[in-house]
Amino acid sequence: MTFLAPVAGIIGAALAVPALLLLYFLKLRRRPLRVSSVLLWEQAARDLQVNVPLRMIRWSWVLLLQLLALACLLVALARPAVPGAGPAGSRIIILIDCSASMRATDGGIGPAGAPRTRLDLARERALELIDSLGRTGSSRARAMVIALDASPRALTRFTSNLGELREAVRAIAPTDQPDDLAAAMRLVEAMTAEADGEETDDPAVVYLISDGGHAALSPQDRRGVLVRHVYAGPARGADADPRADNLGIVAISAQRDPDDPALVRVFARIQNAGPQEVSIAARCTLDGRVPEGGIRAVAVPAASAAPGGTIEPGEAGVHFTIRQTDPGIEQVVVVDLNREDLLAADDAAALVLPPVWRPRVLLVAPDSDAPPRPDVFLIQALEATEPATIRILGATEYAAGVATALQTGGDARRVPWRGFDLVVLDRVGPEVWPQAPTLSFGVPPTADGVELTGGPEPGGRPVARVIAWRRNHPALRYVSLDTLIVAPGAALRMPAESHADRAGRAAKFTELVDGTIGPLLIEIEHDTDAQDGAERVMRRIAAAFALERSNWGPDVSFPVFIANAVERLTESSGPSRLAWSIDTGARLPVVAPAAARSVIARTGTANLERVFAVSPTASDVATGLVGPLDRVGVWRLVGATQGAVEPGVVAANLVSPRESLIAVRPRAALGPGARADTLGEGLAADGRGRGGEREVWHWFVLAALGLMSIEWFVYAWRMRA
Repeated sequence: MTFLAPVAGIIGAALAVPALLLLYFLKLRRRPLRVSSVLLWEQAARDLQVNVPLRMIRWSWVLLLQLLALACLLVALARPAVPGAGPAGSRIIILIDCSASMRATDGGIGPAGAPRTRLDLARERALELIDSLGRTGSSRARAMVIALDASPRALTRFTSNLGELREAVRAIAPTDQPDDLAAAMRLVEAMTAEADGEETDDPAVVYLISDGGHAALSPQDRRGVLVRHVYAGPARGADADPRADNLGIVAISAQRDPDDPALVRVFARIQNAGPQEVSIAARCTLDGRVPEGGIRAVAVPAASAAPGGTIEPGEAGVHFTIRQTDPGIEQVVVVDLNREDLLAADDAAALVLPPVWRPRVLLVAPDSDAPPRPDVFLIQALEATEPATIRILGATEYAAGVATALQTGGDARRVPWRGFDLVVLDRVGPEVWPQAPTLSFGVPPTADGVELTGGPEPGGRPVARVIAWRRNHPALRYVSLDTLIVAPGAALRMPAESHADRAGRAAKFTELVDGTIGPLLIEIEHDTDAQDGAERVMRRIAAAFALERSNWGPDVSFPVFIANAVERLTESSGPSRLAWSIDTGARLPVVAPAAARSVIARTGTANLERVFAVSPTASDVATGLVGPLDRVGVWRLVGATQGAVEPGVVAANLVSPRESLIAVRPRAALGPGARADTLGEGLAADGRGRGGEREVWHWFVLAALGLMSIEWFVYAWRMRA
């Protein structure tokens, strides 16, 4: 037993014990009384002996009982405590791991006969901790509950209300997210700093209740608090095999064949955390249907257990080649391991496969002779890229459309380039350049401060030749410009200082082709804000010469350049070209109808629903972030009002090698100098702090009250006698 306030007990004893004894040392003050004789009063002779200032103390049961009662009160004043019987500290944080690994069903069998998860064990440990907190007898101790997953959150503030703490623990739901212990420690730091502004010498104590599978904490992550680990996992001996029976998909991707977009290749990486090699028949489905080639046999090697308790999982890859019947629609690809094990969250992974997307092209050409006549090599090269549509517009009609938009207050719905993903300017230099990706020939992008220059090359020849070009640039891949000649020579002059467009966005200039008299081809990039709030890049590619004044049009490299340029300029205009998904701990920007104030996410596999707020913007839409989605599966997004949400389907996957390992570490990795703890051992994480101690001063107070009651009866009995 230890004393939490020994000084107070010593001071109390120094004052109270002498005061009590002094009462027995002092003589009794008596009133003089005349009597006829003292022969019949035997006690009178003794009384005469006490008529002195002080006297020796005589044996008395009353004095003994009073001293014992006083001793009990003084011990209670010193705050006695029993070590290892409860949580330590006046500020206690109960941090409960509810990440994906805590859903592993190896916690034994529950009362209803169903397997218990590690999270069930963690709740029990937390409730035991709260019960022990209630037995400490300390009115200063306060606690709070934090749920640990990808986005740690406080479920209560610091409180001494044990009922509130118990309800918060019981309300913790399982998730399919990885844990972020460093973020949880940052939250702990913020909550302890905010706790009523009280100053205390006791550091905050964090009880981390988990299976120990989290990443190690650095001393900086511990944020000056004591961290203790309370193990919540299957009971295993010190020499038990740490490996667990679990297969999980830890990576997934898919891409279309460049020559046959209907052909889709899907790849998945499978991890084995168990001690045995496992052979399975993996399955790939397309909108719930198993296509031809959708089942593959794969053998995943066993995990190896290294000295020190570390596990090296076995891994294997599986590849599917499937064909879409209609590549023009969005579909969901799911890879399923088709096997039951300890953790179900990583047994399947999904991807959203967007439809084959082709850009819409607006070609603006001179129209001095109606109808407009674009360069024949240019139109043929554009048609070879197989765009969704090509509309040819004359320079006069383009200018009229811009003028109409300006007359209506700059209405963006009336501009000529609305509805197009790429604008191609063939020898047409408009006064108002389109706010869209642009490819121009023979005209400088004056909106970006670029000027056109010309003149003979050194030596007096009125032509321009190529000196060098950026062979690794996406627009010039597989393009050879050794034989390109421009006559008469022309070049582009970029602004000497940084230039901003009308919207105030700074431009980045890149010289793609350098000629004998200056740049022949340049790229200009602007950062723009998309409707979903994400930053995207709008690009322009400008050639200093018209095709009719060069020998590039009939060259074999020109169609290759056009295909590269169309892909480069439109890569951020349309939807994603690749199959995509998000992690369960990630957030996704969405665009909803302007009238919507929230977006609802629903998944049919687990019958779950989540609601996320969106805000209206100046673009007649509402934007916001969806996520984190706490469970794996395919989620459908709908607006709270009528109207579609983009994207409408989201695939959320775990794909976390650490969580799929479902490793258990009764002595968790809390960083250098850290130590594990159980509810009874009371070991501080850094080895300095005192263990959990249950105060027992109230028992000594009750004992003092009992002794005082006995003393009263003894005194009354003596007086009666």
